[in-house]
Amino acid sequence: MGRNTQPPVGADTFHGRDWFAPVAVRLVRSEPVALDQVEADSCVGYDWPARLEEVIYIDTFGNLITGVPVDALGRAQVLRLGGRALRHAHTFAEVPEGQAFWHDNSLGLLELSVNQGSAAEVLGLTVGDPLPFSI
Repeated sequence: MGRNTQPPVGADTFHGRDWFAPVAVRLVRSEPVALDQVEADSCVGYDWPARLEEVIYIDTFGNLITGVPVDALGRAQVLRLGGRALRHAHTFAEVPEGQAFWHDNSLGLLELSVNQGSAAEVLGLTVGDPLPFSI
């Protein structure tokens, strides 16, 4: 990826966090806004397997980030978990409050979320738990 270009894919959510906030910080610091190339081996987790079917991180909102690339799924895929049917949504607003769903996160990974709630609490999963559904 060269300077001043976007990555080939992006998430449907969190552009403010992933794109605009870092640019705002650079502007405030009077730093150039051009993108810098990052070598893969300098990133934490670069040596992880291409597919890790477990919860790898829980953010402060209780969203469950998995190690599964979303390209392994079709968006019509329904994930069955503890009597719940989790469907794909592009944004949190596409599902009713309190409903669990899955989406593509900004890293291209499968993320489990609950609109206005904690997926970790609702689904009862924690870091290191294997995914209780097959993909």
